[in-house]
Amino acid sequence: MFLYAFSDTEADSKMCSNPLQFKDGTQVSCRECDECISRRKGDWIARCAAEKLTANFVYVLHLTYADNANGTTPDSAEVFNYKDVQLFLKKVRKAYKKHHEVDGEIRFVVAGEKGSQNGRVHWHMILFSQKDLSPLGTFKYFDKGMRRKKVVGLPVNERLTWSIWTHGFVMFQEPDERGFAYVLKYCIKDQFGLQKTEGKRRFNKADIAAAGMFRPSLQPPIGARWVEQELAQLRDKLAVKPNINIKIPGLRSYWYPRATLRKKWLLGFHEINEEAKKKRGKDCPQFSSLLHSLGDTTKDIEMLLYGDMKTEKDMADGAAWEEKARRMEARAKGEANGPTEWQRRQEHKRCGQSHPCKACYHGFSEKRRDQFWTWYWEQTDQFDPEQNPAKQFDIWFAKQTGKNPFCTVHGNAPF
Repeated sequence: MFLYAFSDTEADSKMCSNPLQFKDGTQVSCRECDECISRRKGDWIARCAAEKLTANFVYVLHLTYADNANGTTPDSAEVFNYKDVQLFLKKVRKAYKKHHEVDGEIRFVVAGEKGSQNGRVHWHMILFSQKDLSPLGTFKYFDKGMRRKKVVGLPVNERLTWSIWTHGFVMFQEPDERGFAYVLKYCIKDQFGLQKTEGKRRFNKADIAAAGMFRPSLQPPIGARWVEQELAQLRDKLAVKPNINIKIPGLRSYWYPRATLRKKWLLGFHEINEEAKKKRGKDCPQFSSLLHSLGDTTKDIEMLLYGDMKTEKDMADGAAWEEKARRMEARAKGEANGPTEWQRRQEHKRCGQSHPCKACYHGFSEKRRDQFWTWYWEQTDQFDPEQNPAKQFDIWFAKQTGKNPFCTVHGNAPF
């Protein structure tokens, strides 16, 4: 199995042949080496495969430019003119709404490139829709010898004219993984120039790669709808996946999501686990495996355990932290409104583990969080999984180390 991935995270820097390192020691992927390029392409193939599962019709097509009537090359065939694509999509949506009486169901991925032989601009596109596009407009065969032949459906690998695209011929391709890969190999061409490709296998094509364009649908991101469907099914079961390597039906390889969709997966798993803890009093099955599959990527682990730290410090979380701090302070002072014995037993069961609870963590300052993660990675360095094959780090920590010093209940952390 292959692993499709691309991200700027520290975890992805380990799959990069030339990672960049910041002053604090953090490493990120370079986005330029062949490994990074392969992962970016693979990530988009996986996202399109996921988007395909939420669409009833998928089309892989190529749009070209014909010469002017006087035999000259049109300007749009020499330089990228994305307005032609925008106008094409606008016409498709208008015809779609008129024929099917519904709107807002067409999504796309488009990549423009200059041909390797004559440098002519052409466009590669994937369209996702809920209803058939073949009744829209008029299709004819582009080649003179076949213009009398009736066009049935949308034949693949045939040059056609389409009344909606008036600049040249259109060619359709099978909307499978191979078709996606053909289109998406151009998704990286807008990222590189001669300087970035020098000394790499792509250097001899850098003049072409320096002139590319890539545009996908953004609201929501390509693949996001399938992710939401998968998370909804897991939420119904109060279950999570054992790791972040996602198997997409119909795709040969695993998907290791990046950026926005990686965040969506992790926050979705976090919310499911929080709901499970409320209803069952414990983590979801496989949550521990999911946590440890993230390795030593602090941001991913923090998001899985504590949610989005930028948005989750709402009134509810603040109230939870303030109430816990108040009760712990009351207990320390011996006041009557401190926690009951039952509450104290419950807190001892939940708290003091290898990670502080959400209420405690959200009450930490940035400095305190940094101190915690420094301490945490020092503890994991002491854990040898080869000597403890049947144990996980959390179990080892509870037996060997005892309590977390950053826990408000058991540790030495200040309120």
